[in-house]
Amino acid sequence: MRLFRPPRINPLFAMFLYGTLTGAFVTLLVVTRFSPLAGSDDQGAVKGVSTEIQAQPQAAVSLRAVNVPAQEALSDAVVVKRVIDGDTVELESGLRVRYIGMDSPEMAERGVEGCLAEAAQEANNNLVQGKTGRMERDTSDKDRYGRLLRYVWLDTMQINATLVEQGLARAIAYPPDVKYQQELAIAETRAKEGRRGMWGDLCRTAASGDATEEQAVSPALPPVSECTIKGNISNGEKIYHLSGCKSYTKTVITPATGERWFCTEEEARAVGWRKAKDCSN
Repeated sequence: MRLFRPPRINPLFAMFLYGTLTGAFVTLLVVTRFSPLAGSDDQGAVKGVSTEIQAQPQAAVSLRAVNVPAQEALSDAVVVKRVIDGDTVELESGLRVRYIGMDSPEMAERGVEGCLAEAAQEANNNLVQGKTGRMERDTSDKDRYGRLLRYVWLDTMQINATLVEQGLARAIAYPPDVKYQQELAIAETRAKEGRRGMWGDLCRTAASGDATEEQAVSPALPPVSECTIKGNISNGEKIYHLSGCKSYTKTVITPATGERWFCTEEEARAVGWRKAKDCSN
């Protein structure tokens, strides 16, 4: 009986076959290891990086970066003839325009609100009086008073948002006209953080008008900080009052006119203010 003997394999062929199979296995391992469909831990790490990047908070929108609308969305050039208040103007054509998305204090108010209303009117006047700009309509055309409801642009600056960012108007939505409400809300937040206008010390005391150094005026509200020296402007002259001065309790500080509080006399004198003549020392 003859035993089965396996065929003899050429040693060179065996080495070639072994190398081919080994190379194929290594290639398969590499492809599987780095394939985007693989379920290995490395895939999770890659996904983790991607998720982390996507989760980064977006930077706050800057009003200065808001794109000016397309030219066809803007009106022809208009000229502001008169500023009514902080949110209303009259054009050369006689039409009145109410800024939308915001609201400034009413001129009829007294005290702090009245002071803020005057500050808003003055700022609006400085921005648009006699200037040529263009208007953008949202959804509505006019309000119940017949005023045009518009966003007003001077080149790339939107006046509505500028007044809100200065703290001289509040961002208020008037649906359905809410195209820029997110930007206006950001502008109000920026004004609050910067303590500008109504969100700061502006007009926190009643306006003193043109009171002279000896004239009795309404008592000032207590200062926010420990800086208790009152820097008053009388007939164009800068005068500071200490708590011992006769006119101290009568003097009202109105920041809108350039008046301010000081912490020390040295600080006041350094910027050109002199002591009131009715001070005892």
